[in-house]
Amino acid sequence: MEMILKKDYFYKGTEALCQRNLDEAEEYFLKSYREEKCEKGLEYLLYLYLIKSNYKNILNIFQKNPNLKGFSLYSLYWYKFMTGELDELSDILYKMLAEDNYFIKIFAIKELYKDKKITDLQAVLKQKVKFFGLSYDIPIEEQRASVFLDYLNERFHLSLLQAKTLLKDYPGIPDVYIDFIEICENSSNQDYIKEIINHESFLKLMNTDYRLLYIYSKQLYKMGEFEKARGILNTLLNYFRHNPIFHFNMGNVYLQINKLLKAVDCYEEAISLAPLFERAYYNLGCVYFKLGDLSRAIKNFQESVRISKKPDAIYNLSVCLIEKKELQEAFCYLNKIPNWYTPKLSPNSIKKQIKEIVVFTRAF
Repeated sequence: MEMILKKDYFYKGTEALCQRNLDEAEEYFLKSYREEKCEKGLEYLLYLYLIKSNYKNILNIFQKNPNLKGFSLYSLYWYKFMTGELDELSDILYKMLAEDNYFIKIFAIKELYKDKKITDLQAVLKQKVKFFGLSYDIPIEEQRASVFLDYLNERFHLSLLQAKTLLKDYPGIPDVYIDFIEICENSSNQDYIKEIINHESFLKLMNTDYRLLYIYSKQLYKMGEFEKARGILNTLLNYFRHNPIFHFNMGNVYLQINKLLKAVDCYEEAISLAPLFERAYYNLGCVYFKLGDLSRAIKNFQESVRISKKPDAIYNLSVCLIEKKELQEAFCYLNKIPNWYTPKLSPNSIKKQIKEIVVFTRAF
Protein backbone atom coordinates (compact mmCIF):
# COMPACT_ATOMS: atom_id res chain seq x y z
CA MET A 1 0.00 0.00 0.00
CA GLU A 2 1.36 3.40 -0.98
CA MET A 3 2.33 5.50 2.01
CA ILE A 4 0.51 8.84 1.98
CA LEU A 5 2.71 11.72 3.12
CA LYS A 6 1.32 14.94 4.59
CA LYS A 7 -0.35 16.96 1.81
CA ASP A 8 0.45 14.25 -0.72
CA TYR A 9 -3.14 14.22 -1.95
CA PHE A 10 -3.10 18.00 -2.12
CA TYR A 11 -0.05 18.10 -4.41
CA LYS A 12 -1.52 15.37 -6.59
CA GLY A 13 -4.67 17.48 -6.83
CA THR A 14 -2.78 20.60 -7.92
CA GLU A 15 -0.92 18.57 -10.53
CA ALA A 16 -4.17 17.17 -11.89
CA LEU A 17 -5.72 20.65 -11.88
CA CYS A 18 -2.88 22.14 -13.92
CA GLN A 19 -3.26 19.29 -16.40
CA ARG A 20 -7.03 19.96 -16.59
CA ASN A 21 -7.92 16.56 -15.14
CA LEU A 22 -10.75 18.11 -13.16
CA ASP A 23 -12.49 14.98 -11.89
CA GLU A 24 -9.19 13.56 -10.71
CA ALA A 25 -8.29 16.88 -9.09
CA GLU A 26 -11.65 16.96 -7.28
CA GLU A 27 -11.06 13.47 -5.90
CA TYR A 28 -7.60 14.37 -4.60
CA PHE A 29 -8.66 17.68 -3.05
CA LEU A 30 -11.54 15.97 -1.26
CA LYS A 31 -9.15 13.31 0.09
CA SER A 32 -6.66 16.02 1.05
CA TYR A 33 -9.27 17.78 3.14
CA ARG A 34 -10.94 14.73 4.65
CA GLU A 35 -7.98 12.39 5.18
CA GLU A 36 -5.00 14.73 5.50
CA LYS A 37 -7.05 17.43 7.30
CA CYS A 38 -5.48 19.92 4.89
CA GLU A 39 -7.35 23.24 4.71
CA LYS A 40 -5.59 23.95 1.42
CA GLY A 41 -7.40 20.98 -0.07
CA LEU A 42 -10.71 22.69 0.66
CA GLU A 43 -9.47 26.02 -0.72
CA TYR A 44 -8.55 24.47 -4.05
CA LEU A 45 -11.68 22.35 -4.12
CA LEU A 46 -13.57 25.66 -4.06
CA TYR A 47 -11.50 26.93 -6.97
CA LEU A 48 -12.17 23.71 -8.85
CA TYR A 49 -15.91 24.22 -8.38
CA LEU A 50 -15.49 27.80 -9.59
CA ILE A 51 -13.94 26.82 -12.91
CA LYS A 52 -16.56 24.05 -13.27
CA SER A 53 -19.31 26.63 -12.52
CA ASN A 54 -20.60 24.49 -9.66
CA TYR A 55 -21.94 27.44 -7.69
CA LYS A 56 -24.24 25.31 -5.56
CA ASN A 57 -21.27 23.42 -4.10
CA ILE A 58 -19.38 26.67 -3.51
CA LEU A 59 -22.32 28.03 -1.52
CA ASN A 60 -22.62 24.83 0.49
CA ILE A 61 -18.94 24.89 1.46
CA PHE A 62 -19.01 28.52 2.57
CA GLN A 63 -22.20 27.98 4.54
CA LYS A 64 -20.52 25.14 6.44
CA ASN A 65 -17.15 26.94 6.69
CA PRO A 66 -17.89 30.70 6.95
CA ASN A 67 -14.41 31.59 8.24
CA LEU A 68 -12.37 30.24 5.34
CA LYS A 69 -9.41 32.41 4.39
CA GLY A 70 -6.43 32.36 2.06
CA PHE A 71 -6.96 31.28 -1.52
CA SER A 72 -10.61 30.47 -0.80
CA LEU A 73 -11.30 34.23 -0.78
CA TYR A 74 -10.53 34.34 -4.51
CA SER A 75 -13.30 31.84 -5.23
CA LEU A 76 -15.62 33.70 -2.86
CA TYR A 77 -14.92 36.97 -4.67
CA TRP A 78 -15.85 35.52 -8.05
CA TYR A 79 -18.87 33.69 -6.59
CA LYS A 80 -20.24 36.96 -5.20
CA PHE A 81 -19.52 38.78 -8.45
CA MET A 82 -21.25 36.24 -10.67
CA THR A 83 -24.28 35.87 -8.40
CA GLY A 84 -24.68 39.64 -8.22
CA GLU A 85 -23.82 40.22 -4.54
CA LEU A 86 -21.66 43.16 -5.54
CA ASP A 87 -21.93 45.09 -2.28
CA GLU A 88 -19.79 42.43 -0.57
CA LEU A 89 -16.86 42.57 -3.02
CA SER A 90 -14.95 45.41 -1.35
CA ASP A 91 -15.06 43.71 2.05
CA ILE A 92 -13.68 40.53 0.52
CA LEU A 93 -10.85 42.44 -1.16
CA TYR A 94 -9.88 44.14 2.10
CA LYS A 95 -9.81 40.73 3.79
CA MET A 96 -7.49 39.57 1.01
CA LEU A 97 -5.12 42.43 1.80
CA ALA A 98 -4.59 41.00 5.27
CA GLU A 99 -3.63 37.55 3.91
CA ASP A 100 -0.09 36.21 3.54
CA ASN A 101 -0.87 34.53 0.23
CA TYR A 102 1.18 36.40 -2.38
CA PHE A 103 -1.34 36.08 -5.21
CA ILE A 104 -4.35 36.94 -3.05
CA LYS A 105 -2.69 40.13 -1.80
CA ILE A 106 -1.65 41.34 -5.27
CA PHE A 107 -5.06 40.49 -6.74
CA ALA A 108 -6.77 42.56 -4.03
CA ILE A 109 -4.51 45.54 -4.65
CA LYS A 110 -5.17 45.35 -8.39
CA GLU A 111 -8.95 45.25 -7.97
CA LEU A 112 -9.07 47.98 -5.32
CA TYR A 113 -6.88 50.22 -7.48
CA LYS A 114 -9.11 49.53 -10.50
CA ASP A 115 -12.15 50.50 -8.40
CA LYS A 116 -10.35 53.72 -7.33
CA LYS A 117 -10.34 52.66 -3.69
CA ILE A 118 -6.55 52.97 -3.65
CA THR A 119 -5.14 56.37 -4.52
CA ASP A 120 -1.45 56.08 -3.60
CA LEU A 121 -0.68 52.80 -5.35
CA GLN A 122 3.06 52.82 -4.78
CA ALA A 123 2.66 53.43 -1.06
CA VAL A 124 0.29 50.46 -0.77
CA LEU A 125 2.62 48.22 -2.78
CA LYS A 126 5.55 49.24 -0.60
CA GLN A 127 3.59 48.57 2.57
CA LYS A 128 1.82 45.34 1.59
CA VAL A 129 4.24 43.60 -0.80
CA LYS A 130 7.51 42.90 0.96
CA PHE A 131 8.38 39.57 -0.74
CA PHE A 132 9.19 37.87 2.54
CA GLY A 133 6.62 36.19 4.70
CA LEU A 134 4.31 35.83 1.69
CA SER A 135 3.36 32.38 0.47
CA TYR A 136 1.88 30.50 -2.46
CA ASP A 137 1.05 26.85 -2.98
CA ILE A 138 1.43 26.23 -6.71
CA PRO A 139 3.67 28.04 -9.23
CA ILE A 140 0.79 29.52 -11.23
CA GLU A 141 -0.16 31.66 -8.22
CA GLU A 142 3.27 33.26 -8.08
CA GLN A 143 3.34 33.70 -11.85
CA ARG A 144 -0.09 35.36 -11.97
CA ALA A 145 0.89 37.66 -9.09
CA SER A 146 4.01 38.69 -11.05
CA VAL A 147 1.85 39.52 -14.09
CA PHE A 148 -0.32 41.81 -11.97
CA LEU A 149 2.64 43.37 -10.18
CA ASP A 150 4.31 44.30 -13.47
CA TYR A 151 1.00 45.72 -14.67
CA LEU A 152 0.55 47.81 -11.52
CA ASN A 153 4.09 49.14 -11.91
CA GLU A 154 3.27 50.05 -15.54
CA ARG A 155 5.68 47.52 -16.98
CA PHE A 156 3.03 46.68 -19.54
CA HIS A 157 5.28 44.97 -22.09
CA LEU A 158 6.75 42.63 -19.47
CA SER A 159 3.30 41.98 -18.01
CA LEU A 160 1.97 41.03 -21.44
CA LEU A 161 4.90 38.71 -22.12
CA GLN A 162 4.34 36.90 -18.84
CA ALA A 163 0.60 36.63 -19.53
CA LYS A 164 1.39 35.04 -22.90
CA THR A 165 3.70 32.55 -21.20
CA LEU A 166 0.92 31.57 -18.81
CA LEU A 167 -1.39 30.91 -21.76
CA LYS A 168 1.21 28.58 -23.20
CA ASP A 169 1.99 26.80 -19.92
CA TYR A 170 -1.58 26.49 -18.58
CA PRO A 171 -3.96 26.35 -21.57
CA GLY A 172 -6.56 24.51 -19.49
CA ILE A 173 -6.86 27.11 -16.70
CA PRO A 174 -9.57 29.72 -17.45
CA ASP A 175 -8.04 32.42 -15.25
CA VAL A 176 -4.97 32.84 -17.47
CA TYR A 177 -7.32 33.89 -20.28
CA ILE A 178 -9.08 36.35 -17.97
CA ASP A 179 -5.71 37.80 -16.95
CA PHE A 180 -4.43 38.00 -20.53
CA ILE A 181 -7.53 39.83 -21.78
CA GLU A 182 -7.38 42.31 -18.89
CA ILE A 183 -3.72 43.08 -19.56
CA CYS A 184 -4.43 43.51 -23.28
CA GLU A 185 -7.33 45.88 -22.57
CA ASN A 186 -5.13 48.09 -20.45
CA SER A 187 -2.20 48.08 -22.86
CA SER A 188 -4.19 48.76 -26.06
CA ASN A 189 -3.70 45.31 -27.61
CA GLN A 190 -7.23 44.72 -28.88
CA ASP A 191 -6.05 42.52 -31.76
CA TYR A 192 -4.70 39.97 -29.32
CA ILE A 193 -8.09 39.87 -27.58
CA LYS A 194 -9.97 39.17 -30.80
CA GLU A 195 -7.56 36.34 -31.55
CA ILE A 196 -7.79 34.75 -28.10
CA ILE A 197 -11.60 34.83 -27.70
CA ASN A 198 -11.93 32.99 -31.01
CA HIS A 199 -9.33 30.40 -30.07
CA GLU A 200 -10.50 26.81 -29.71
CA SER A 201 -9.19 26.52 -26.14
CA PHE A 202 -11.05 29.62 -24.95
CA LEU A 203 -14.31 28.56 -26.58
CA LYS A 204 -14.04 25.09 -25.06
CA LEU A 205 -13.40 26.43 -21.55
CA MET A 206 -16.28 28.88 -21.98
CA ASN A 207 -18.68 25.93 -22.03
CA THR A 208 -17.86 25.09 -18.40
CA ASP A 209 -16.67 28.35 -16.83
CA TYR A 210 -19.40 31.01 -16.93
CA ARG A 211 -16.88 33.73 -16.07
CA LEU A 212 -15.50 33.34 -19.57
CA LEU A 213 -19.03 33.78 -20.95
CA TYR A 214 -19.12 37.14 -19.17
CA ILE A 215 -15.72 38.14 -20.58
CA TYR A 216 -16.81 36.98 -24.05
CA SER A 217 -20.01 39.04 -23.95
CA LYS A 218 -18.05 42.16 -23.00
CA GLN A 219 -15.62 41.73 -25.87
CA LEU A 220 -18.38 41.03 -28.40
CA TYR A 221 -20.05 44.26 -27.32
CA LYS A 222 -16.83 46.24 -27.74
CA MET A 223 -16.40 44.76 -31.21
CA GLY A 224 -19.90 45.82 -32.22
CA GLU A 225 -21.27 42.27 -32.44
CA PHE A 226 -24.39 43.19 -30.49
CA GLU A 227 -26.63 40.27 -31.48
CA LYS A 228 -23.99 37.75 -30.43
CA ALA A 229 -23.45 39.66 -27.20
CA ARG A 230 -27.20 39.60 -26.54
CA GLY A 231 -27.27 35.83 -26.98
CA ILE A 232 -24.44 35.30 -24.51
CA LEU A 233 -26.02 37.68 -21.99
CA ASN A 234 -29.31 35.81 -22.27
CA THR A 235 -27.46 32.63 -21.35
CA LEU A 236 -25.82 34.34 -18.37
CA LEU A 237 -29.12 35.75 -17.16
CA ASN A 238 -30.65 32.27 -17.28
CA TYR A 239 -28.09 31.29 -14.63
CA PHE A 240 -27.61 34.59 -12.80
CA ARG A 241 -30.85 36.53 -13.00
CA HIS A 242 -29.99 38.61 -9.91
CA ASN A 243 -26.77 40.06 -11.31
CA PRO A 244 -27.30 43.80 -11.98
CA ILE A 245 -24.22 44.03 -14.20
CA PHE A 246 -25.61 41.48 -16.64
CA HIS A 247 -28.94 43.35 -16.83
CA PHE A 248 -27.04 46.62 -17.30
CA ASN A 249 -24.91 45.17 -20.09
CA MET A 250 -28.03 43.82 -21.78
CA GLY A 251 -29.50 47.32 -21.57
CA ASN A 252 -26.41 48.64 -23.32
CA VAL A 253 -26.88 46.11 -26.12
CA TYR A 254 -30.53 47.14 -26.60
CA LEU A 255 -29.48 50.80 -26.58
CA GLN A 256 -26.99 50.13 -29.37
CA ILE A 257 -29.56 48.34 -31.54
CA ASN A 258 -32.12 51.07 -30.80
CA LYS A 259 -34.58 48.92 -28.87
CA LEU A 260 -35.03 51.67 -26.32
CA LEU A 261 -38.00 50.36 -24.35
CA LYS A 262 -36.23 47.05 -23.78
CA ALA A 263 -33.16 49.00 -22.69
CA VAL A 264 -35.34 50.82 -20.16
CA ASP A 265 -36.54 47.51 -18.73
CA CYS A 266 -32.98 46.24 -18.36
CA TYR A 267 -31.66 49.39 -16.66
CA GLU A 268 -34.63 49.51 -14.29
CA GLU A 269 -34.07 45.86 -13.38
CA ALA A 270 -30.38 46.61 -12.72
CA ILE A 271 -31.38 49.51 -10.46
CA SER A 272 -33.92 47.38 -8.58
CA LEU A 273 -31.12 44.90 -7.83
CA ALA A 274 -28.49 47.57 -7.06
CA PRO A 275 -30.11 50.86 -5.96
CA LEU A 276 -26.76 52.70 -5.97
CA PHE A 277 -25.81 51.60 -9.50
CA GLU A 278 -24.89 55.07 -10.75
CA ARG A 279 -24.18 54.17 -14.36
CA ALA A 280 -27.56 52.46 -14.66
CA TYR A 281 -29.29 55.70 -13.66
CA TYR A 282 -27.07 57.60 -16.09
CA ASN A 283 -27.81 55.31 -19.04
CA LEU A 284 -31.50 55.24 -18.17
CA GLY A 285 -31.46 59.04 -18.26
CA CYS A 286 -29.86 58.91 -21.72
CA VAL A 287 -32.56 56.51 -22.99
CA TYR A 288 -35.40 58.65 -21.65
CA PHE A 289 -33.79 61.71 -23.29
CA LYS A 290 -33.76 59.83 -26.60
CA LEU A 291 -37.42 58.95 -26.04
CA GLY A 292 -38.24 62.61 -25.43
CA ASP A 293 -39.28 62.02 -21.81
CA LEU A 294 -37.40 64.91 -20.20
CA SER A 295 -38.97 64.54 -16.77
CA ARG A 296 -37.79 60.95 -16.38
CA ALA A 297 -34.43 61.80 -17.93
CA ILE A 298 -33.92 64.58 -15.40
CA LYS A 299 -34.98 62.33 -12.53
CA ASN A 300 -32.43 59.67 -13.44
CA PHE A 301 -29.60 62.10 -14.13
CA GLN A 302 -30.30 63.67 -10.73
CA GLU A 303 -29.95 60.25 -9.10
CA SER A 304 -26.70 59.70 -10.98
CA VAL A 305 -25.37 63.07 -9.80
CA ARG A 306 -26.51 62.39 -6.23
CA ILE A 307 -24.57 59.13 -6.12
CA SER A 308 -21.32 60.13 -7.83
CA LYS A 309 -21.31 63.74 -9.07
CA LYS A 310 -19.62 62.65 -12.29
CA PRO A 311 -19.27 65.52 -14.77
CA ASP A 312 -20.95 63.71 -17.67
CA ALA A 313 -24.08 63.23 -15.56
CA ILE A 314 -24.06 66.86 -14.45
CA TYR A 315 -23.61 67.98 -18.05
CA ASN A 316 -26.48 65.82 -19.35
CA LEU A 317 -28.71 66.98 -16.51
CA SER A 318 -27.96 70.57 -17.46
CA VAL A 319 -28.85 69.89 -21.11
CA CYS A 320 -32.19 68.37 -20.06
CA LEU A 321 -32.96 71.34 -17.83
CA ILE A 322 -32.20 73.72 -20.71
CA GLU A 323 -34.57 71.71 -22.91
CA LYS A 324 -37.26 72.26 -20.26
CA LYS A 325 -36.40 76.01 -20.14
CA GLU A 326 -35.24 75.70 -16.53
CA LEU A 327 -32.22 77.88 -17.28
CA GLN A 328 -31.32 79.08 -13.81
CA GLU A 329 -31.07 75.55 -12.41
CA ALA A 330 -29.13 74.44 -15.49
CA PHE A 331 -26.68 77.31 -14.98
CA CYS A 332 -26.13 76.23 -11.35
CA TYR A 333 -25.31 72.67 -12.41
CA LEU A 334 -22.98 73.84 -15.17
CA ASN A 335 -20.98 75.73 -12.55
CA LYS A 336 -20.29 72.41 -10.81
CA ILE A 337 -18.57 70.86 -13.82
CA PRO A 338 -14.74 70.79 -13.49
CA ASN A 339 -12.71 72.65 -16.11
CA TRP A 340 -10.96 69.50 -17.32
CA TYR A 341 -14.24 68.05 -18.61
CA THR A 342 -14.41 68.94 -22.31
CA PRO A 343 -17.50 67.72 -24.23
CA LYS A 344 -18.18 68.85 -27.80
CA LEU A 345 -20.03 71.92 -26.56
CA SER A 346 -18.18 73.20 -23.50
CA PRO A 347 -20.05 74.09 -20.31
CA ASN A 348 -18.66 77.62 -20.48
CA SER A 349 -20.06 78.23 -23.94
CA ILE A 350 -23.46 76.93 -22.79
CA LYS A 351 -23.36 79.21 -19.75
CA LYS A 352 -22.57 82.15 -22.01
CA GLN A 353 -25.58 81.33 -24.20
CA ILE A 354 -27.79 81.01 -21.11
CA LYS A 355 -26.64 84.41 -19.90
CA GLU A 356 -27.48 85.94 -23.28
CA ILE A 357 -30.93 84.32 -23.24
CA VAL A 358 -31.59 85.42 -19.67
CA VAL A 359 -30.48 89.00 -20.34
CA PHE A 360 -32.56 89.16 -23.52
CA THR A 361 -35.63 87.85 -21.71
CA ARG A 362 -35.26 90.35 -18.91
CA ALA A 363 -34.83 93.20 -21.40
CA PHE A 364 -38.07 92.24 -23.06
